[in-house]
Amino acid sequence: MAQMSEMCVTASIKASPQKWYNFLKYEGTKIAAIVPEIVKEAKLIYGQEGHVGNVKLFVYAFGAVKGSAQLETTVLNDSATTVGVKVIAGDILQLYPHFAFTATIKQGSIVWSIDYEKASALIPDPTIYAQLLVQITAALDAWILIH
Repeated sequence: MAQMSEMCVTASIKASPQKWYNFLKYEGTKIAAIVPEIVKEAKLIYGQEGHVGNVKLFVYAFGAVKGSAQLETTVLNDSATTVGVKVIAGDILQLYPHFAFTATIKQGSIVWSIDYEKASALIPDPTIYAQLLVQITAALDAWILIH
C-alpha cells in the first residue's frame, strides 16, 4: 500500500484573508486572465462557484511541466478562511494517484498544504507544484489587492 505524504509551503500576501478567500471561493476561474503565462485555461465544468463539489478544469504550463487537471472543491470553511481541492482527473494523477491541496489563508500569508501519494518510489516529491502555488500566489496577490 502506498504511503500518503504531506508538503507545506507558505506564501506571503498583502491582500486581506477575506479577499483571498472570496477570490478562491467565487472567482477562481479568473486565474487564466490574471496569470495567462502559467494558467492557459480555467473554467467551471460542474456545479456552482462557491459550493463544495464544484469541478473546475485548469490547463497549465510551468517550465517543463505542462498539463491539465480537473479540481473538485472539497472544503470551503468561511470561519477558518480555508479552501481545499482534490485532483479528480488530469496528467498529475499519473505521477501522484492522490493529489489534493488546501489553502489556509491568514493575515499576511497563505499556507498551502499538499497531500499526495506517489505512483512509485522513483517519483520525486511534488516540489515543482509547491513552487507553482507560490508563484501563482504572488501574481494573484497584486490583482486581488486592487479588486
